[in-house]
Amino acid sequence: SIDSIYKYEEYLTGERSFVIDGVSDSLRTRYANSPEIFKAQKYLADRLSSYGYNVELDPVAGSLTTMYDVKFADQTTGWLGNYADIFGTGDGGNTWRKQWAGDGTTWIWSLYPLSSAHTFAVGKDGLFLETTDGHTWQRKSFPSSDHLFGIWFRNDSSGWICADYGQIFKTTDGGNSWTLKSTPATSRLYDICFTDDSHGWAVGRDGIILYSADGGESWNLQNSGTGSRLYGLYAKSELVVFAVGWDGTLLRTTNGGTGWNSIDLQTGTYLYDIDFFDDNKGIIVGWNGKSYLTNDGGSTWVEAANTGSGNMYSVETVSATTAFACGKNFAKTTDNGNSWNSIMHTLPNAQLHNVVATKEGTVNSDSQFIICAHYDDTSNDPMNRAPGADDNGSGTAAVLEAARVLKDYRFENTIKFILFTAEEQGLVGSAEYAADAAAGHDNILAVFNMDMIGFDSDLDGVVEIHGGYDTDSQQIAFSLQSNAETWALPLSIEVKTGNSSGASDHASFWNNGFPAVMVIEDFEDFTPYYHTTNDLLSTLQPTFYLANAKLVIGSLAQSAIPDSTGTGIRNTAALPDGFLLSEPRPNPFNSDVRFKIRTAEKQRITVSVFDISGRRIVDLLKDVPLSFNTILRWNGKNSSGRDVSSAAYFIRAGNGRFWQQKKVVLLR
Repeated sequence: SIDSIYKYEEYLTGERSFVIDGVSDSLRTRYANSPEIFKAQKYLADRLSSYGYNVELDPVAGSLTTMYDVKFADQTTGWLGNYADIFGTGDGGNTWRKQWAGDGTTWIWSLYPLSSAHTFAVGKDGLFLETTDGHTWQRKSFPSSDHLFGIWFRNDSSGWICADYGQIFKTTDGGNSWTLKSTPATSRLYDICFTDDSHGWAVGRDGIILYSADGGESWNLQNSGTGSRLYGLYAKSELVVFAVGWDGTLLRTTNGGTGWNSIDLQTGTYLYDIDFFDDNKGIIVGWNGKSYLTNDGGSTWVEAANTGSGNMYSVETVSATTAFACGKNFAKTTDNGNSWNSIMHTLPNAQLHNVVATKEGTVNSDSQFIICAHYDDTSNDPMNRAPGADDNGSGTAAVLEAARVLKDYRFENTIKFILFTAEEQGLVGSAEYAADAAAGHDNILAVFNMDMIGFDSDLDGVVEIHGGYDTDSQQIAFSLQSNAETWALPLSIEVKTGNSSGASDHASFWNNGFPAVMVIEDFEDFTPYYHTTNDLLSTLQPTFYLANAKLVIGSLAQSAIPDSTGTGIRNTAALPDGFLLSEPRPNPFNSDVRFKIRTAEKQRITVSVFDISGRRIVDLLKDVPLSFNTILRWNGKNSSGRDVSSAAYFIRAGNGRFWQQKKVVLLR
């Protein structure tokens, strides 16, 4: 029904309000870096649940939510600032609650706790926040609208903030008023610290190091010996200070900055923050989760355990062994940084999720058919307004419509309705899902990906189906083309093979060896409202839109095989030798090769790899019971886990009575 599809679209584009958590609200954007993405996620999960499906929020590791600072007042009370929000904990970081919700334009860059109740935060465009009860935050006026990056307090009265354009502000009345101090710098300053009431440092772009010996009243340049950006400071005393920055830069002074020495970490990794557990043990975090440890007070450092996926911008030690690190991930160590565990799951509405609804098959529950789309979007003003009616509200609404239409039917094979997150940031959600599915040997038989299926300005009904180079994917594409003709849909199908696009979520499945297609509007009649705030429902063509939805939903239902009897008994055609070994793909292969074992009934199967001389290389399965379709892979390793050399090999499968084999060629 185009009416129900358009109703979903009105919610997704923000053109109609809906009730979320008991409050009438609307979606202004579904941009993955916006807090609105979590409202979209909840709307989709609630809608699918209302149709009776088991809905799973599948977390995406290394969420795009960026956290810039984490600080603790003691071992139990702390705060975390992400690009828009502040979270607080009172139990040592086991649980967190959102205390401040930004509007998408306010970014939290630095926190400073005076006590478990009194804490400050600074950020974008002169943002200055304060809590005096540890829970409730108030926005306070500040004499500048420039970005504020670092904040430091000596006591309840004296504090300093470093900012854009070499600016440093000082307060002597606990943050009620601030005075701009003169500095010789014009570059952005990222961090500031004081060791006592007099001695302080600030660092920033272009290798800038500023020093004050009079409580921040006046500042002088110190020679850093580098032009790299400096992001983090740690002062052990008024003589011993560390600074870290880009290009693997680690600087140390032992004479209060009269001279700074570079410590070679033998890396070009961008470094962002430094802290110490005690006088001897310290830690540095940076780009791509890299971390470095010292056990001798900072004289020598070694690369240590990765803190998690994504860049890490802040590290905070809270005891002799425990520290937290945040950035593109949120992680905790309890063994001085020798190992880390992600604790993203402890943050409400900070982890991006794929929304997955499952309809279990009555016969082959392990065999899956997927209908999917990405629910995130973008525009020329993504944080504030991105309706995304065509890209990709159209595909998302069609997945919801599929779930509604199919909810009262039974199918022999399992159907998954999946809405992926962060496609616009590089297929983030689908890439992780498909990789996990491959690692778990999921038996995915077909993926129907819909991305932009509603725009047809010339009314010619042209729709493209991208099947790529894989013959199984191409077969799905041609099946869709045939169905469009059989069902007399007002569409003109163009199947793309060698000239297929990989710029959507179907490519994630191709990359992991699963058959998939993308259904998309004519590239030669492409919406001019792509990635703009004008991508509205009124620009779509309902007849074309509905025909595409019917084509994909009908083909999905056909492929998953309706179970009209409800008995769970399938009349399976006879297979040669009782099972069938498919052609391995890709072949030749470089890293791993995939193939299917199809059985007419449950039977015990052995699968092994042999070289051309008949020598057994590895057993992939040994007398394992299989039912219907099972996808297997060989990673080019022998039974000892070592890579074998480039050559021809044979994959041989048998059930004790009969054997089949296929030749594969490994090219390293």
